[in-house]
Amino acid sequence: MNERNVQAGFTEETFEPPARRKSRAGISRRSNEGRLTRKDWILAGQDMLRAEGIAGLKLASLTGRLGVSTGSFYHHFADFEDYLGAVAEYFSADRVQG
Repeated sequence: MNERNVQAGFTEETFEPPARRKSRAGISRRSNEGRLTRKDWILAGQDMLRAEGIAGLKLASLTGRLGVSTGSFYHHFADFEDYLGAVAEYFSADRVQG
C-alpha cells in the first residue's frame, strides 16, 4: 500500500488492487482485459459521490482510487465537465430503470 492509496481513503483492511475491486453487483471494476471503460469511470464517480459528496469528487482522487493515470480519463471524456454530465446522465437513467 502506498501513500496515494492512503490519500484516497484506503486502509490495510479495505485496500484491494484495482483489478480485483468489486462493484455492487460483484463484477470486477475493470473489463476488456484490465482496461477501464467509460462505465467503470462513471460507477467509480457515483461511489465517490455517495461516500464523499460532490466536494470529494476530484480527478486526482478518481485516478488514485482506480490506480490509473489521467490519460485513461481523457481517453473517455473530453474534460471534467463532460465526465460530470455523464455521471449525472447515468445516475438519472439508472433511477428511471431502477
